[in-house]
Amino acid sequence: MREQVKEQLKAYVKTYVSLNKAAKELKHVSIATLSKILRDEDEKITDDMFAKIAKLLVIENEATLIAPTTTYKALSDMYADALAHGKCYAVTASAGAGKTFTAEYFAKNNAHAYVVNCDNDMRKKDFLCALADSMDIDYKGLRCREILDKITSTLIDLPNSLIIFDEVDKLKDDVLYYFITIYNRVRASRAGMIFQASEYLKKRIERNLNLNKMGYAEIYSRMGGKIIALPSISQKDIAALCDLYSVEASEVPRIYNECKGDLRRAENLIHAIKAKKANKAA
Repeated sequence: MREQVKEQLKAYVKTYVSLNKAAKELKHVSIATLSKILRDEDEKITDDMFAKIAKLLVIENEATLIAPTTTYKALSDMYADALAHGKCYAVTASAGAGKTFTAEYFAKNNAHAYVVNCDNDMRKKDFLCALADSMDIDYKGLRCREILDKITSTLIDLPNSLIIFDEVDKLKDDVLYYFITIYNRVRASRAGMIFQASEYLKKRIERNLNLNKMGYAEIYSRMGGKIIALPSISQKDIAALCDLYSVEASEVPRIYNECKGDLRRAENLIHAIKAKKANKAA
């Protein structure tokens, strides 16, 4: 079993641009442990750890099945353009459209592409630490200004880079203002930025622009002066998902109607169909 896991792990790591990125996806397994296994220095690594890694590899392989949905293709093209040319885009799509998955998959497969998963309770330092973590920057013992300095200097030194701020609409205003500072510091470099969120982002920006609220005109300007709204999940997208999981085309209309434009719900329905079919065959 150990040799089989080693071979699977080596193949898995090759699909990432770095060992650090691969290790981040295998939760609760240290880079040191992975390095020892890859170097065949695993005598002291327990069978339980090998079993844990084997299970994680199966989960990760299942999680990276990709259906070429409208959202996936549009975001992937946008990320590639922003990374290559240092552009900034703001984009919205409905909940469950696949924004987070697409962002994380792109970052996994492209050097110097990073994802920050934003959240409602993030304070300034939480946000900066999350960004530093995504870039593998050591920030222990540093104040906010020092962390920001390390982040921006790293971005400036890179030939091309991209930061994808996922669910950016969840951030409070005082954290959102950091985008102005980051943009101003790195705009002469080839650092791209993507601000992605639910449809609420557009409403929030427009409302605060109308109120002439401090910082919003600057934020909107750095978003390129427009927010791109991606179309809702279509029946064609559901058909692509069904094809990926080898579910009959006859199931597409029902799944489309019941999922309400949410790919997570669509996947749950697909798995239920497959489980029911498997039980009948048993």
